[in-house]
Parts: sequence; structure tokens; C-alpha cells
Amino acid sequence: MYKTSETIDDKLTLSQHVSNIVSKACIRANLIFKCFHSRHRSTLLRTFIAYVRPLLGYASQVCLVCSPYMATEIAKVESVQRLFNKRLPHSLTAVLD
Repeated sequence: MYKTSETIDDKLTLSQHVSNIVSKACIRANLIFKCFHSRHRSTLLRTFIAYVRPLLGYASQVCLVCSPYMATEIAKVESVQRLFNKRLPHSLTAVLD
């Protein structure tokens, strides 16, 4: 038997697992703004891509397995990126690649 890092609840869904990943990603995204004194857009984006996006990428891969059934989990994953984007300087024109 293989040991996986996914958290599966009683209904055999991965919603708890996605919620855990999203909460970790939110904490990391907030720490970026808290710890970095620089408010340069490119620095903040690179930091987000290096430290937060790998978590979100893993969560999105989990969501893609059952994508039509996990619309709320997909929205949770996207919300982290959206909130970070709003906090960036000049966030009206910001796009995370």
C-alpha cells in the first residue's frame, strides 16, 4: 500500500485536502507582504511564484482529477492568486502568468 499525503474525508472527497493546501498558500502569500519591505512588483511576483505557486499547482492537479465535481475547490485555489494580485501595487493591470 502506498502512503499519500492527501487528506480524504468520510465521503471520499479531497475537499479537506484542498482546504489545507489553500490555507497554507494563504499564510505564505500573507507572509510575503509581511516579511518583504520591498514593494517592487517583480520581486513580489517572483517570490509568489517561488513559494506559493507550487502549493497551488499541487492542489490544482488534485482538483483536475474530478474537475466537474470540484468547482468550489477550484474556486478556492484561484482565490489565493486573486487576493495576492489585488494586494500588488497597481493591481488593476496585474496578471500572474
